[in-house]
Amino acid sequence: MSRALSALALALPLGRAVAFAVAFVLPATANDYGALFRDHAAQVQQPTPDTRVLELPGPVVVTEHRRNGTQTYTAADQTGLGAVACYYHVLVDAVVAAGLCDTLLTGEEQHLLDQRLLRVSGFIADNSYPPMPEQAMFDRLLQDIENKRQAWKTCPLSGTSGQDAMRIEFMRNLSRPAVGAALERALSKPRLPVMNPCL
Repeated sequence: MSRALSALALALPLGRAVAFAVAFVLPATANDYGALFRDHAAQVQQPTPDTRVLELPGPVVVTEHRRNGTQTYTAADQTGLGAVACYYHVLVDAVVAAGLCDTLLTGEEQHLLDQRLLRVSGFIADNSYPPMPEQAMFDRLLQDIENKRQAWKTCPLSGTSGQDAMRIEFMRNLSRPAVGAALERALSKPRLPVMNPCL
């Protein structure tokens, strides 16, 4: 995590949830896969004419699929520690939901989610390809989070259905010590942040 993110995490007051946390999170689509393949051309393997594969430290395996003159990319974290960009999406949803649902989390639970979101966003900023400047992170994430808020507008969890009850319990679990320990293990190994495998 950068010094600015570390300082923000230490200074973040209890209960001031979304407004500060969202300023330093990062969209999961930050990687420039085309540049990644160009800059690591010597490591690229081509098992078929339309498929190229790049294995990066972690390992994280990125596959380029070519069809009709266009390229698409898939990426999989094979460390067994979890895909960090997936953690990002889960935590962003939880933080935004907690901001819209007054009684979803306690102040302490919200504070822990804020801190974990900052930790994940710092990792993504440092390990994306290329790394993201803080101002670019700020600009992209404000819009990303605003889109999520606008999509939901009000609390997305009524609590009246069994499915909602499971989602609420899942979000509360995100603030518990076991999840914090698992997240620290996931962030202990620098690697390209990708979405898969997700929860």
